[in-house]
Amino acid sequence: MAKVSTFLKYLLIIFNFVFGVAGGVIFILGILAKRYYVGEPGGDTLNYAKDVAIAIGGVTMAITFCGVYGAKKENKCMLGLFFTGLLICLIVLLIVAVPVAMFKSEGFETIETVFRNHIPLDEKGGALLDSLSWDSLQKGGECCGLVNGYADWGREIPDSCNCVAFSSSDCVEVQEKRSQLTNYDLPRKVYKQPCMYVVFEILESALKIVFGFTLGFAVIALIGMILSMTLCCQVRKKSIQSNGSLPPQYSEISKNAAYY
Repeated sequence: MAKVSTFLKYLLIIFNFVFGVAGGVIFILGILAKRYYVGEPGGDTLNYAKDVAIAIGGVTMAITFCGVYGAKKENKCMLGLFFTGLLICLIVLLIVAVPVAMFKSEGFETIETVFRNHIPLDEKGGALLDSLSWDSLQKGGECCGLVNGYADWGREIPDSCNCVAFSSSDCVEVQEKRSQLTNYDLPRKVYKQPCMYVVFEILESALKIVFGFTLGFAVIALIGMILSMTLCCQVRKKSIQSNGSLPPQYSEISKNAAYY
């Protein structure tokens, strides 16, 4: 009589336990972030990220429950739900990640076009970010302007562009009339690098994290699907033999002429 591998059962349970703990951590972090970290007004992207983290964590824990229960009780239905859940999650991730990877350069070109449409920044920059956000971006990123550097600000270059970098190669000297009482321009050092490249670096890092997560999840999902499908086949074979409905083996057929 066919038996279900005990090793395979507990391997799938351990797999789901680790997978479930990871989902629980993501879920709890999302809840804590939503409860205690309000963020800046209008931070819709951050709020969306919190909701996504909560949803991912909840779905992960639900899927792992099906896997643990199905492996422990040798339940074909729960193992099938576990397999289907992993398959759906894998397909959704691939649907999101593959187009992003394929059209990444076009996306960056679109962002650059949007940035160029908001130049000069002293007149149109407020449509992208408020003054505090501009200051945070330029000070934190050690950059000035968007596409063409400090020239994007027109006649009024904000103080957040002032270069305080240790390397002089990161700065550029500009002549600006700083006082209405003088008729001559005063030298001033500002950051040379446009902020567009800083934004692109941040997006590149975020995309690498997303692609790394997608690849890692794909490998984990495939392992879980293989384990669950193998265990499900063993459970099914055991159930068939227990009911006495297992088809006769070829060796038995060849020995008994009545089967012909």
